[in-house]
Amino acid sequence: MPPKDPFNNDLYATTISLAPAQGPIAVTPAPPVAAPVMTPDVKAEREALARMRSYSTVYQGKTLHLARGEFHRHSEMSLDGAEDGTILDQWRYIIDAGALDWVGCCDHDNGYGREYTWWLTQKETDLFYAPGHFSPLFSYERSVVYPEGHRNVLFAQRGVRTLPRLPKVADDSTGKAPDTQMLYRYLKQFNGVTASHTSATVMGTDWRDNDPEVENVG
Repeated sequence: MPPKDPFNNDLYATTISLAPAQGPIAVTPAPPVAAPVMTPDVKAEREALARMRSYSTVYQGKTLHLARGEFHRHSEMSLDGAEDGTILDQWRYIIDAGALDWVGCCDHDNGYGREYTWWLTQKETDLFYAPGHFSPLFSYERSVVYPEGHRNVLFAQRGVRTLPRLPKVADDSTGKAPDTQMLYRYLKQFNGVTASHTSATVMGTDWRDNDPEVENVG
């Protein structure tokens, strides 16, 4: 079961009516801002990115390019590990500092399956899509402890809700895990894919289940 929701998700609205302005607002031009100086390490990184993005190869008649990305991050919607910061901080890092080409952002069940945080994550994923430059994916971390394992779940389209859990199998059991099999059916229904979150600690999997149609990345 997810932990008790630590946030107050009550929403309030009000209407504010303002009288017309008494006159024009005085404005002054903003002083010019000097462009920051690129440090040698940043310059080298940008040059490496340019070389990577200009590289291509032909495979089975198709021209393929390299793309840098990340399956998963965390935000205040499900603090984890180093407590990375707000979801907007994640997008700022991903696009500006990391200069990634694609990403799955961000949390445990889009914020433990809460309606508002799921909706907010979906909206922001749409917001930061920049065709030809950056491709965010609709994604979340789905956590089931070993031997089944944590997995990052990704979709190309908006609107797929997070998947509840079936009871976990015993650590010393044999055979398929019903919850993982349900996950694979869900991914095929909604054109999704998944990847193991990690092979470490109780978050890992013993790979008793694998469906290469929807889980072809380890």
